[in-house]
Amino acid sequence: MKTKVNKMMNKNLGQRIKLLREEHGLTQVEIAERLDIPQPTYANYERGARAIPLNTLNQLCSMYGVKVDDFVNEDKIVLENPPDTRFQWFTKQFEDTEFTKKQQERLIEYAKFILSKRND
Repeated sequence: MKTKVNKMMNKNLGQRIKLLREEHGLTQVEIAERLDIPQPTYANYERGARAIPLNTLNQLCSMYGVKVDDFVNEDKIVLENPPDTRFQWFTKQFEDTEFTKKQQERLIEYAKFILSKRND
C-alpha cells in the first residue's frame, strides 16, 4: 500500500513540476542545467518514475516562486511572485556585475546580432 501511495505522490508532483516548467516556457534541459542534474533524471521526476529529493524540490519551488507547502498540497499552486521569463532570469544573472565600457559595447553588439537572427 505504501509503495502505491508513494508512486501516486511522485506522479502528482511530477505533473506539477511539468506544469510549472511549461508555464514558464522552459525546457527540461534548461531546468536540469539550473538544478545541476542530468536531463534524464529530471524527466524521471516529471513522469513520476523517480522521487524528487527534498533539496531539489526546494530549488524548484524557489525557482518558480512557489511555497513548498502549497506545492505539495493537493490544492491549487499559489505563486508568490509572477513567473519570470527566460529573459528576466537571464538579466538577473548580471545584477551585481559591473562591465567595462568595451564589455557593454560587445554585449550590445551581441544582443543586436541575436535579435537579427530571430527572423531567420
